[in-house]
Amino acid sequence: MHQIGVRLVMALTSLILVAGGLAIAANFRGFTEWHVRKSFGSVQWLEGPLSRIPPWKSLLRLPREERIAQQVRRERVVGAIFALMGAVLLVASAFARGIHTG
Repeated sequence: MHQIGVRLVMALTSLILVAGGLAIAANFRGFTEWHVRKSFGSVQWLEGPLSRIPPWKSLLRLPREERIAQQVRRERVVGAIFALMGAVLLVASAFARGIHTG
């Protein structure tokens, strides 16, 4: 009976990963862009100090909208990876055999 509970938790977790990953990858109702804009807004105070450090200097010279577009593309790729990993976890939960110790 314990096995069913573990497999059910794995299946539910995988469905959440798939749903969330697909929503981010597809920019569902503009969620991904909204999230990126909120993230950029929350760290806006760091742009001044970071603009003097070489790794970020060239990045911060780009227009804000271009940086947002780049980050949206990155986040959509991450969303696709989450959806893929969720699908793998779903298959694993469906075909998982028990872990026997001893």
